[in-house]
Amino acid sequence: MTEAENNETYFNTTFLEGLEALLDEYKSQSMPYGLHILGTSPKGDQLVGMVNSMLGTDFTDSVHEFNETEGAQLYLLDLVLNQGVNSTAAQIQVLGKGNESVSTFLSSAEEYAANLALGEEEIQQVLNALDGRFIPGNLGGDPVRNPETLPSGRNFYAFDQRIVPTEAAWTLGQQMADQMLEAYVAEHGTYPRKVAYVLWAGETTRHEGVMESEILYLLGVKPVWNSGRVVDVEAIPMETLGRPRVDVVIQISGLYRDMYPDKVHLLDKAIKLAYAQEDSPNYVRENAEAIKASLMSEGSLNESEALDLGLLRIFGSADGAYGTGLPNAISASDTWESNETLANLYISKMSNAYGENVWGENLRDLFEKNLKDVEATVHSRSTNLYGTLDNDDFFQYLGGLNLAVSSVSGGEYPDSYITNMLTGGDEKVETLGKFLTRESHSRYFNPKWIEGMQEHGYAGAREMSDFVENLWGWEATNPDLISDDVWDQVYQTYTADQELSDWIKQNNPYAYQSMTARMLETARKGNWDASDEVLESLAAEYAESVVEDGVTCCHHTCGNPLLNSYVSGMVSVPGFSEAIEEATQESIEQKEPEKHSNSGNKGSSTPVIRSAGSGNQTVVESDAGYGTDSSEPAPQVSKSAADPDYVEGYEMQKDSSEENENEGGGMSFSGADIFGILFVVAAVGGIYLGFYKKKM
Repeated sequence: MTEAENNETYFNTTFLEGLEALLDEYKSQSMPYGLHILGTSPKGDQLVGMVNSMLGTDFTDSVHEFNETEGAQLYLLDLVLNQGVNSTAAQIQVLGKGNESVSTFLSSAEEYAANLALGEEEIQQVLNALDGRFIPGNLGGDPVRNPETLPSGRNFYAFDQRIVPTEAAWTLGQQMADQMLEAYVAEHGTYPRKVAYVLWAGETTRHEGVMESEILYLLGVKPVWNSGRVVDVEAIPMETLGRPRVDVVIQISGLYRDMYPDKVHLLDKAIKLAYAQEDSPNYVRENAEAIKASLMSEGSLNESEALDLGLLRIFGSADGAYGTGLPNAISASDTWESNETLANLYISKMSNAYGENVWGENLRDLFEKNLKDVEATVHSRSTNLYGTLDNDDFFQYLGGLNLAVSSVSGGEYPDSYITNMLTGGDEKVETLGKFLTRESHSRYFNPKWIEGMQEHGYAGAREMSDFVENLWGWEATNPDLISDDVWDQVYQTYTADQELSDWIKQNNPYAYQSMTARMLETARKGNWDASDEVLESLAAEYAESVVEDGVTCCHHTCGNPLLNSYVSGMVSVPGFSEAIEEATQESIEQKEPEKHSNSGNKGSSTPVIRSAGSGNQTVVESDAGYGTDSSEPAPQVSKSAADPDYVEGYEMQKDSSEENENEGGGMSFSGADIFGILFVVAAVGGIYLGFYKKKM
């Protein structure tokens, strides 16, 4: 066979078959079609699509046994749910005969549709709540994964946390841990010595302890149940385990700490139990002994005290605080030149230890010692409602953890995995890169996802802008994860497509301005090697939006003199500089524009982190610390940190003598001080109030 024939054979078999499988996988992914409007329920095609997702692949397979036509199951559901055809007649029309299994699925479909229709009661239930009336209770969660969470508009609850992990979760968790270990061994030839896990309350509520089970199984420990409740843990003998006891680090969210304190104690007990096993190889014992020796060599700790610290593996934000502090810092991308600054922020915020004998004590040095040995990280995804790029939660926790490990390990990033539980019965462990790639193409680059968002006007455009900003979050924390091709696709989809870009401008010009600015800022910082043509196009779009629509003051736009100097150095749009200067009350020429480079983040300025208030910032989190970046037109005067809407947090700024001078040496002001300053400003007109970005 000639080389040409070999190539043709490879193309027609291996390549095309692989491409077909990949496209089928992307096509089968559940995605939200638009946004939910309070008091409404899906109808027509949306109802069919939702119910089909709830029924899962088993329903599709049952239908395809009789009719392999693509979409046959959707047509069958449409007949029953929308056209009022009874189940038997619909099956005869589509399948040629009735089938007991399909009939059972259709009965469930009618029940799901009826429960979805009750969503129209949501507004009345809100009014009942405001009036202090009774709201019926119901299980909370993802209706695609668990239809029992319907109807919506209910006072949702979780479950008795003492059942975590359930026996079903333990079985699945062992399988997921084995998959992760197999993937790591296939890549490296050895077992990982230490794996870091991220635990969220919302995730545990949905999967009922699969991640906790993975952790226990890695340690070689199993739960002990009594009447369905977990009451203890016991060691798995090495001959049964058949592999090393793998060490762990556990990063918990603030909400997990609050909702599952007994799980924190249980996991802490399991770590100590694994250490106590005098078998080999036992990486828990080896790592704990190494940390103990290091601590004893550094100070006055005795052996017992050093071992107590050496066994701590659970860390999170300070007790009473939430979030990692990363989202706003990452968005304020002109205030740092190296993501080492971000790693330092993450470590400082998340280095508080938790366990049976310690609760929220800041032990940064110990946290760093634990991170140095991490070879893999794992997070979970068990909801179809939100993706990893829909908000900042995922990148600030898993991305931040990966960045922190890299920072203390000489730049070496760990392997990163997702326990994918989006589809019941098809749970699997995947690399973070594969998971993000599939989500990007099945959602944000998918014309159907975009079409759904367009039905919601400005709010849909905001979701598109949020995607771009959250993509930057992954770029900042895991730069090798997001390739130039991804940013090229963002540009082609949302800017180069004239029809879509015109729609975004018309419905939410500030979202469009924010998106173009973020793409430019990504290139300015050296994270995207875009062509000169693309950069000039983006610069023109951004500058023209500023002139025509006014300035949107996100972290990275009007408060970013480096970006605006960068833009003014590429294109000349009359009125751009004046609009920026009017919004910020400072000259656009104050700072030299940074040259475009594809060599990564670099620069000569020294970033510092200043606390905008005293103590730890406390935010409300969706499960993690959810920060927001407002795409609103700039006010005529700068917004002071003493504004009534100001929220305490960390702001990252460049340290310059000019800023220090204007800030009066970093003094803090009360409300009375501000009124006095405003009076002086009005009278003298020469005092400059620094622009502060919106905090978490």
